[in-house]
Amino acid sequence: MRYLLALNCGSSSVKATLFETPSLRSVQSIKASSVGTDKAELKVGDKTRSVKGESHQDIVADILDGLNVDRNDLQIVTHRIVHGAAHSKPVVVTAEHREALDDLDKLSAFAPLHNHHAVLCVRAVLEQLPKAKNVCCFDTLFHQSLSPATYTYAIPEWAQSSSSKKAVPLRRYGFHGLSYASILQSVAKHLGKKPEQTSLIVAHLGSGASMCAIRDGQSIDTSMGLTPLEGLIGGSRAGSIDPSLIFHLFDTPAEASEMTETKGIRLAKGELALNKESGLVGLCGSQEYGDIAEQAEKGSERHRLALDVFERPIVQHLGGYLLLLEGRPDALVFSGGIGEKSASLRKSISARLGFLGVKIDDKANDAASSSDDTVAPISTADSAFPVLRVLTDEETQCAQLALQTVDS
Repeated sequence: MRYLLALNCGSSSVKATLFETPSLRSVQSIKASSVGTDKAELKVGDKTRSVKGESHQDIVADILDGLNVDRNDLQIVTHRIVHGAAHSKPVVVTAEHREALDDLDKLSAFAPLHNHHAVLCVRAVLEQLPKAKNVCCFDTLFHQSLSPATYTYAIPEWAQSSSSKKAVPLRRYGFHGLSYASILQSVAKHLGKKPEQTSLIVAHLGSGASMCAIRDGQSIDTSMGLTPLEGLIGGSRAGSIDPSLIFHLFDTPAEASEMTETKGIRLAKGELALNKESGLVGLCGSQEYGDIAEQAEKGSERHRLALDVFERPIVQHLGGYLLLLEGRPDALVFSGGIGEKSASLRKSISARLGFLGVKIDDKANDAASSSDDTVAPISTADSAFPVLRVLTDEETQCAQLALQTVDS
């Protein structure tokens, strides 16, 4: 038996799923949380153990040790990489050909909380499994279909020039693409349609939040931009703001551009503040949406404001995407940790579409938050279009892409 391992590396977590090949049947899952802190844990099956102070590289070794298969049977390891710039297909890295990693690490400047750690995981696998093929799958792949009018920023011509010394052209790339691709497949199957015939509005709402308009199976607009910071508010991300605000966060404009370091990554103080100290955390001191909703229900005005501020840009993008799809999406989809679990948020957003004939089934909506079904309808049979709660599966999507890439 041969196996494929999918690694999904976040800023402080690593999720691993082991698949048989070529069936891609999932046979084991491992998750590491709070990586690099004194609260780091590794969950293998039903057992959780402390791995205090370990780095992302050390965690990879722990994950490989926890697998129920011989390392020699691991032929492919796929990695979710947040920023892939203009790459139109996954990149294969082997022990003999690892030069692409330096370019991917340069992109860490545009995804500072993710790319560097993901590259560290790739390098760790190269050391631990020198014979395996590493397939880097990018969140930006799904958005390569964006039109120039959509991805171009109205910035000075000299900054748009291809001769710029920046690591990538300064344009909108979009993220969460692996999630959107997974959701598209699941919803198309549920609706009995081909993916290329399916048009959706998807709200991927979690600690990282974004939205995407999908027409005939292709991304035509998305809320995130050059970096994951643009667009919706996140757990600790500010989302779209007046660009001048960053210069007024500190005592002097120069302080915003001073460099600092966090978890081995160097970035400007202003960028750190907008990525890690803003969003729901900045609004009310917490990024746990369920806890925030509970406090708001108890009458906390601060927490109620946080929920309202979080919801506002979702509604704004929803309105714009309805226009792009001429008011006729095949479905409105809620996904991501918050989108999957918060019945109140789904109901609040959907209720704003009542004038179009969208109707929510309250009982189905409440049940969807705890359902294990990949696709859970939450609208009534006579709703103008379906509203769905969909569980996303980035690891399986990466596995599919990796197998296609290696076999092609």
